[in-house]
Amino acid sequence: MLKRLDINGYKSLVNISLELASLNVLVGANASGKSSVLQSLLLLRQSEGAGGYIERLALGGPLYEAGTARDILHPKSGYQVKMRLDASGRTYRYAFNVNRDASDGLSQREIRCEPRRKAPTELTRRGHGFVYLNAERLGPRTSYSLSGEDKDPAGAFGKHGEYTPSVLAKAQATEIKFDGWDDDVAGRWVSAALQADNFDRSEDFKNTQGRVDLLTNVLLSWIIPGSRFECQELVLQDLATLSYQIGSSIRSSVRPTHIGFGLSYTLPIIAGALSLNRNGVMIVENPEAHLHPFSQSRLGMFLAMIAAAGRQIFIETHSDHVVNGIRLATKFGVVQANEIFLNHFTYDFREECTVADQIRMDQKGKVSSWPRGFFDQIESDLSKL
Repeated sequence: MLKRLDINGYKSLVNISLELASLNVLVGANASGKSSVLQSLLLLRQSEGAGGYIERLALGGPLYEAGTARDILHPKSGYQVKMRLDASGRTYRYAFNVNRDASDGLSQREIRCEPRRKAPTELTRRGHGFVYLNAERLGPRTSYSLSGEDKDPAGAFGKHGEYTPSVLAKAQATEIKFDGWDDDVAGRWVSAALQADNFDRSEDFKNTQGRVDLLTNVLLSWIIPGSRFECQELVLQDLATLSYQIGSSIRSSVRPTHIGFGLSYTLPIIAGALSLNRNGVMIVENPEAHLHPFSQSRLGMFLAMIAAAGRQIFIETHSDHVVNGIRLATKFGVVQANEIFLNHFTYDFREECTVADQIRMDQKGKVSSWPRGFFDQIESDLSKL
């Protein structure tokens, strides 16, 4: 597990130090530095070279296009970006130095790492060991691409979730199970659903026998009530298909293009999290996109459930409902409070840098502090009405 991340000189991040846990929640105003933290992890991952070494920081790649050295250097960085990661009992230090003597130094799209360093295992896993889902996920389509499984550095689902139907069809055909599924995991998930809804779903979870495809349907219908999916790989046509069923409609299924974006944006998150191997890493931008507040809260609970099952999750969110769902999961005993770190980001205009404050949570779901800008807009607006 990644335990600590220090960044100095990357965009607005100057001497930022973050403790990391199983579930890492990044919140704060727009353009405050949240995305830059996630980008630093993605840049390290796409910079891995031969033998697992990082010799250069690749500013252009399949996970993130950062541009040139000029685009990413903080004015006070001294032509250098430093990063430190503590992971699995080891410390990884990186110093990326721009050649200030070269005429094109600031135009470079790669920055040399001096000396070269190994990349942490947590950021080099392929297939179902790593999942990255961009904020711009694939919307409703009539057909989808087939997954290359281990080939995409964003993971088997693709960074836009474009391979989700293909991966789920494979999981269905091979009856792949959730890694680490046992009575304890099932019991905690049943307990969460019972406390949230006062409805016993023990049979629903039991009948899945831990199969990823069946669990995905159970949890999709819990997060977005009444919804289910069906998918199929058409190998000869080089595509996969996806359809949804809502409630007990007399129509067996409908194309995704007949339903809004919420299902298409959420299904990759649920399936990706359930497919993730134990000790795997998942990065999700704006999981709340296109979701009703009820479903946002449920999705927050779900991500806490996944983190408690031995995965490491990073989310950037503007949703108090997602955060409150995580708080509920803590109160319900699904996840331990010390497995969750909330980091609130602000931008210091005077110093021209990001400030990150860690907010603790107790086992009742209560937060240690409520800084200005931390989901207080509704109170501010209501006080003026």
